[in-house]
Amino acid sequence: MAYVSRGAAEGLLRRVLHKARKNPRMMGPGEWIELIEGPLLAELRQVLPIAGQVPPLKALVKALRQTQAVPVSTPAAPASLPSEPTLELPPDWLDLSEAEARVGLLQELARFEGVIGVAVQTPWGSEIRLPEDSGELPMLVGTAHRLLSLRQPYAMFYTVMGNAQLMVRGMGQSWVAVLADHDANPGHLLYRLRQLQTVPQEARPR
Repeated sequence: MAYVSRGAAEGLLRRVLHKARKNPRMMGPGEWIELIEGPLLAELRQVLPIAGQVPPLKALVKALRQTQAVPVSTPAAPASLPSEPTLELPPDWLDLSEAEARVGLLQELARFEGVIGVAVQTPWGSEIRLPEDSGELPMLVGTAHRLLSLRQPYAMFYTVMGNAQLMVRGMGQSWVAVLADHDANPGHLLYRLRQLQTVPQEARPR
């Protein structure tokens, strides 16, 4: 369900940030939570007939709370996850401007045990294979990616959404999201996602 258009949502966010005298590039997860649950929700209630929290914002707040416990700027996994080999493999450089590379990455990640959906989003195009009941998950991940990238680039983001685990690899303007069953072991997935790197734009053949 779409509540407001993307343009209207961005305009509303800019207005709230201006009124609160907040610089989005200097805000941490806690400040974003306060802004979303306070001024932003109040503004939304003036233009929309809503009583409680908007589901996408509720999920975003939950994801931001996760970042307060696990810093998003480091590829840290939850403490309960089994340790991975300490041998660092060379980064896997991908030219995600090529559709073939995006499709190949999606197909590779989809073959991991427990994976139920994959999304690859780049400025050059996207490849999405998610369950039918995923709803606005790509839009939610895209919003979280932009918010988390405002302050500083992040490497990995991990959270639990309902009965599924969500892992997001941030790579500049691009991101790769993997949705896995709640009982799946995400260790190998996180390890693989951490290897991914996008080819610098200036290095791409013209």
